[in-house]
Amino acid sequence: MILQDGMSGNVPVNSSLIQPALERNSFCDSIFSFLLFLPINQINSQIHSQLLFCIVNSCAVEQKMTLAKKEIMKLSSKLFVSEDAGVKWHAAYIVERIMYSCAAFVPNSQPNPQKQTFEREGLLTQLARIVANANDSEQDVATVGASAIAIGHAYKATNHIDIMANGYVRDLKALLSNQNEKIVEKSLLLSGFLIALGSNTNKISLKQWIPVAVVQQLSLNQDKEISRNAGMLLKLLME
Repeated sequence: MILQDGMSGNVPVNSSLIQPALERNSFCDSIFSFLLFLPINQINSQIHSQLLFCIVNSCAVEQKMTLAKKEIMKLSSKLFVSEDAGVKWHAAYIVERIMYSCAAFVPNSQPNPQKQTFEREGLLTQLARIVANANDSEQDVATVGASAIAIGHAYKATNHIDIMANGYVRDLKALLSNQNEKIVEKSLLLSGFLIALGSNTNKISLKQWIPVAVVQQLSLNQDKEISRNAGMLLKLLME
């Protein structure tokens, strides 16, 4: 099995070895304890966060749910402090996959069961900061995209006041005018995701933050992905 790592290229992983190991609680617990103990400046993307990336990528949805109940959220929060761009990308990807899996286990009308853990470990603040600084030339596009989508999964079917209080939707609005087309593409997807999963009241609030004129202009973009995503968002805004 070959996993695609956006920062490090192709990573060969024998998933048949990882799956049995995941069934032994001590395996993940030992890794998490070690990395929580290790100073952040000694954690690198080629060894440590790469291992976590591979573990999460090899897990079934049910196993990701199990990981969410362990220390992986706390550990991910620690990884975001790293100055290694690869470590941050792995952390964003891990949180996005974990929150997606947790959200998938409950009906769309119910909130993400790991939302409180997500907030308690400071992940909303850290991910929102990454999205807000998307204009930074050193900010990795894949990390921005994973961070944005992770927030969407965390706040499905819940009141979006927490997101607005952190300025997240305001930042998302600014990202729709970003010069980087990949960031625009991810922002369009997340805007639609938040509106589609929100309650009627939240939909009205979110629509007030997303400029229809900008989305209409993006729907005419020459980039097919941007045009398609903008068209989908436009339909949601007009409902």
